[in-house]
This record gives sequence, C-alpha cells and structure tokens, in this order.
Amino acid sequence: MDQSNLQQEEQELDKKNNLNNAEKEIQSLNSDYDKVYQQIAPLVSRAKDLLSEEEYNVLLEEFNALSLEK
Repeated sequence: MDQSNLQQEEQELDKKNNLNNAEKEIQSLNSDYDKVYQQIAPLVSRAKDLLSEEEYNVLLEEFNALSLEK
C-alpha cells in the first residue's frame, strides 16, 4: 500500500469513529429525553386539576409537540 491509500484508509476509519461517537451521543440524549419525558408526564396529568380547561389544552398540545419532536 502506498501513502495515499493509507491516508484514505485512515480518513475512512476516522469517519466511522466519528459516526459511531455521534450515534452513541444520540442514544444518550434520547435516553435522557425519555427520562425527562417520563418525569413530566405525570405532572402534566396532575395539572388538569389546577388549570382551566383552555390552559390545560395549551399545555397538553405543547407537551405532545415535544414528544413528536423526538
């Protein structure tokens, strides 16, 4: 193998490593998101007793939008 092939192979390995690291970071963020979502869900349900119907509907829409963004 000549020098240019080695450099190309090294670049490919770097790309794969960067992709693997990015995938791990995404999985970690998704896990964090799931934990927060699970903590917020009961609070949103309890808010129904504290808010007017209109306020609760707005809160529920925003909460549902968050779950769709994931």
